[in-house]
Amino acid sequence: MMQRNLLCLLFIPSLLFAEEATFYDPTTPLTAETPTYVPTEDELTLQAIMLSPHRAFAIINNTTVSLHQVINGYALITINREDVQLKGESGIVTLSLSKQSVKKN
Repeated sequence: MMQRNLLCLLFIPSLLFAEEATFYDPTTPLTAETPTYVPTEDELTLQAIMLSPHRAFAIINNTTVSLHQVINGYALITINREDVQLKGESGIVTLSLSKQSVKKN
């Protein structure tokens, strides 16, 4: 009994002053270490267009862009049913929806 109490007394200080252990979670995404891919101006891709009487926006490079917003140095200046126009330092660029992704009834 005395030995058990003595062992408990020896371990109590180590529990009180123990540093917090840090563990690495292998399922954690590597967002901090992985550089983010940023498309160049030539790689602007129009993915979708949303037009309504109250709102208009386009999805370009997985980013929702409204009129006059800027993406990769280009301001969205026009949104049409099948294309958009952006204005940047190198002039006006027209991006069109892919004909393959458009379904007609």
